[in-house]
Amino acid sequence: MDLTALWQATRAGTSSFGVALALALAAAGAALAVSFALLRPLARLFSRKDTEKVRQSRDRRITFGLVVASVALGVFLLLQAITPVEARGRRMAYGVTELVLILFAGYVTLEVLLGFFGDYLPRLRGRAPLAPIIKDLLRSLLLLGVFILGVKQAFPATDVGALVTTSAILSIVVGLALQESLSNVFAGIMLTIDRPYKPGDWIEFNGQEGRVLDSNWRSTRIQTRDDDLIYVPNSTMAKSDIVNLSDPTTEHLCRRKIGIEYSAPPNKVRSVLTSMMLHVDGVLGSPPPDVFVADYGDSAIVYELRFWIAEYDRRTRIESEVLRGVWYHLKREGISIPFPIRDVFLHRHKAEKRPEEVLLLLRRVDLLQPLKEEELVMLAEDLSHHLFAKGEAVCKYEPPATLEQILSEANKTGFKTTQLN
Repeated sequence: MDLTALWQATRAGTSSFGVALALALAAAGAALAVSFALLRPLARLFSRKDTEKVRQSRDRRITFGLVVASVALGVFLLLQAITPVEARGRRMAYGVTELVLILFAGYVTLEVLLGFFGDYLPRLRGRAPLAPIIKDLLRSLLLLGVFILGVKQAFPATDVGALVTTSAILSIVVGLALQESLSNVFAGIMLTIDRPYKPGDWIEFNGQEGRVLDSNWRSTRIQTRDDDLIYVPNSTMAKSDIVNLSDPTTEHLCRRKIGIEYSAPPNKVRSVLTSMMLHVDGVLGSPPPDVFVADYGDSAIVYELRFWIAEYDRRTRIESEVLRGVWYHLKREGISIPFPIRDVFLHRHKAEKRPEEVLLLLRRVDLLQPLKEEELVMLAEDLSHHLFAKGEAVCKYEPPATLEQILSEANKTGFKTTQLN
């Protein structure tokens, strides 16, 4: 049988099962070989500058799509070769196989095109590639269009308008159930349009600092200096005040303050510290570093060191080298870094006199000589200790009042008194 007759029999659905099976296996094998030899290398070429995780994920998706599309092509040709034309519309397997073939073939084609126009071509022109969320959005919309076309092709009697209406109603129901997730999706779209940051930028938000790795439909991945990953919801990022530390340029100004003794001339301090910073690895020579007098403190003159860096990921290490150099250079120049001075007074609590000491003092009192030993012990135990200044009266003698004084005070209070002779 020649190829023309074979093709006509396949289109008419009058081929034998053996011929149809051989044709299906040959077509599936050829499609798989061509796809793995051409389409997958192209996809890898277009995504070669992506991260390893992104490349592996895309390669797995394209490989799966190629395998399913090749198998679907073989099954579709097999069913087409053995199914008459008038019976194909009534065979569900025939329509489903054709729909699967269209979907996966369209998916692989879209992946390759998105890799070329979204990643490879922008980088070739020196521009940033499309954000992942934009590519996901385009991929979803285009796949929806491919699905509708596939349904129309595989099932001609299907009312596509009703299908779209049903899908819209279903989308509304799902949207109401997933309001929080959709807020992250739309926030991610707005962040992608506004582009306050891009992958690789160092940003500061909500008191935290990190490098942006990527963003998706739900969140943005940020790597901190401790190599920890923070997954920030897009809605949170959209509401936060974001400081992009890598834009508009990668050069960043660092400020550090240090106190220097009052006896050191400011011009000399400025010269020493400026020269030191120029020799620190990572500090830029242009713009040049500088030193400013910031304040006159209680125990030192406060200077502010300002220097520019281009490698923000090394900021902590560069600042450490600058501060380390400050100590050594000032030490060699005989300039000290003062510290707050305080006077410290140590107070030692004086223990109270012991009972035997009190008893010894009581024995020396002439007035208490008639007392027995046990009486002195009882008196010593009941005594309390008080502190008096020199010249202060410990006790004061008041003479007894006379009878006339008593009667006079009573009359003042209103009592009637009678004096008896």
